[in-house]
Amino acid sequence: MNYIIVGGYLLVGGAIVFYASMLMVRKWSNSALNDAIPIAVVALVVVLALFFPYWALNGIPGIVGVLRVDANGPLGDFVTGVASPLLQFVLLFYVVRAYYLQKTELKETKNALEEQARVSSNTQFQAFVFQVFEEHRKIKDEINLDGRYADEAFEGLFDRVITNSGELWTEVAGGEKSASAAEVSRRALIQDQCNSVLNDEASGIGRYFRFVYSFARINYERVSMLRKLIVSRDDDRYQHEIDQIYDYMRLYRSMLSNNEKRVLLLNGISTKGHGMITYMREFNLIKNVDVEKYPILHEFSVEFSTVG
Repeated sequence: MNYIIVGGYLLVGGAIVFYASMLMVRKWSNSALNDAIPIAVVALVVVLALFFPYWALNGIPGIVGVLRVDANGPLGDFVTGVASPLLQFVLLFYVVRAYYLQKTELKETKNALEEQARVSSNTQFQAFVFQVFEEHRKIKDEINLDGRYADEAFEGLFDRVITNSGELWTEVAGGEKSASAAEVSRRALIQDQCNSVLNDEASGIGRYFRFVYSFARINYERVSMLRKLIVSRDDDRYQHEIDQIYDYMRLYRSMLSNNEKRVLLLNGISTKGHGMITYMREFNLIKNVDVEKYPILHEFSVEFSTVG
């Protein structure tokens, strides 16, 4: 039982000494005291060793009168009673210090690697974005709808939807019994015309819509991923990348002509384009699209835009 009690005391005492040493190392990790304390302890041992012959013969004055060293084993008493504990303290101090510094270094290395990977990923994404801008221009320039190219082709699509919708609306307007029913019918009529016109020109315009959709989705998913990283790692560094993505999308939006925004609006109204609405709202892709002269289309544009 006595051995168990003594062992328990030793474990508790050792834990306290280790914890105290860890606190000391943490507190003075960047201080001159980090090396000064062990050096001072070693210097004390050296001083004691130099004066040891005198104390061995004459005792140590000042501590309970005169404490004399046992004549039968003065050197052993000095080593085990004085020098050994002090040197063990120095050894423990450096062991704890090495452990702490290694732990700190590993953490710093991990953070540096994560930062390097983040910067590299961000750089690659920047290059990708500007490649997309160039590819967008090429795809737009390659559009040919019955001899109409690029912006002229977009304008033609929009005019067809408006013209067809207007003509059909004139035919059915007289049969509506209320204003609310008329509005619902007109929205449905415009959607039908968007479906019809865009389906007719799918071979010429489909690639353009798929490209815009894919680019917006990639950015949307990247923003979602970065927001999850901010929460899981409690790291606000990723917010800068999120802000950068929105800056890129604002720059991308500035590249879009009014006719492009109009056609993207028509695509969102069509049945096949509903998947694009989320991204149009998130990045406000059709902001300031000029459709005020067409009340129903203006309502759709407000629905597909970011509030504020």
